[in-house]
Amino acid sequence: MAGSPSGAEPGFRPGPVGTPTALQLIGGGKADGQVLTKEQKRFNQLVKKIKAARQQIERFKEADQELRSLGQEKILPMEEKWLRATRDLVLALHASPHQSSLTRRHKQKFRVMMNAEITLLLNTSFFVEDTKLQDLFVIYTESGLSFGEMAAANAEQERTAAAEMFGMDLDPEDMADPATLKERLDARAEELRQQGAAEPAARKQTKAQLASESKRQAAESAVKKTTRQIYVDLVKHCHPDREQDELKRIEKTEWMKQITAAYEVDDHLRLLEMQMTLLAERENAFADFNESELRYFNQSLQRQLTELENEVMMAHPMHTGNLFGSLYHPNRNVMMRELEMERNSLKHRLQAVGHITKLIASEQGFKQYLVDYVEPRAIDRDFDDADGFRWA
Repeated sequence: MAGSPSGAEPGFRPGPVGTPTALQLIGGGKADGQVLTKEQKRFNQLVKKIKAARQQIERFKEADQELRSLGQEKILPMEEKWLRATRDLVLALHASPHQSSLTRRHKQKFRVMMNAEITLLLNTSFFVEDTKLQDLFVIYTESGLSFGEMAAANAEQERTAAAEMFGMDLDPEDMADPATLKERLDARAEELRQQGAAEPAARKQTKAQLASESKRQAAESAVKKTTRQIYVDLVKHCHPDREQDELKRIEKTEWMKQITAAYEVDDHLRLLEMQMTLLAERENAFADFNESELRYFNQSLQRQLTELENEVMMAHPMHTGNLFGSLYHPNRNVMMRELEMERNSLKHRLQAVGHITKLIASEQGFKQYLVDYVEPRAIDRDFDDADGFRWA
């Protein structure tokens, strides 16, 4: 077994798996002036893209966590104050004696206004179980349904729409949770893929198709054999039971977890990265691959890249169920300004609600507010039970 150039245990002091050194050893570039083949070039491109995708996922995860924390600290308290002031305003409007002086047209607008404001409040975690608001909803809705009945009807519509869009049954809870939605859609995609793969097998293949399939299977078998060899080498090198030093035993235990996880999901590139990190003097793993075998390996890496690109999309704070995801920006300074602007906006809304509450005490102010009223914007109902909601 090859050791590190320094003679020390290879891989236990260098950088983590996936470092540029490891990738350079895998990709290889030109060796002794040799021009790379098409598949070798493609391999290098895929390695770079996979590495970039992994890094982007980590950046998104870090930004997502920071944005949640900052939102909880800077936005949520002001948002709750504004919403509670809005609730007080709704109750004051309902109790106003000036309703009796409204014309029929204005009474209809008043009903619409109250229904819109009450619905928005009930669609937040702060007031979803507020019985007083639920009673008012029944008074001002034209459907005759309670808020719970209306929510159930909307959920059924969403389920029907999801079934038509995705070709499968999805609960609103599934659609609200990005991780669950991705899992369900991936399972459905795999089911359709297997169905599609089974159909050609049922048809009689030509000699050319049979030869092509035979070559593909041979290449796949060779790649899996090589991957298995890499896995066995790594296990021999990293098995913690063979390590006397306690600290190195702990470190090797962690490596074994990574090795096993990569092997179980056919993450060929991750195994190669670990091999090149731990066995730094070994020759390029692709030295004995022909173009056909390398082409299949590249197909595997392409599938891996496609999956990672989907993960990149789902890791974006806008798609993780993050209530403050709309405030994300890759430039942290800009993101901080967005957070401050949102907080100031909520502060102004709170002040405006306080002003309106005083205004409607008079009949003239009550009628003027109703005339000027504009129905509030719809909200994004992907909210966390503990956190409230985000405006669309």
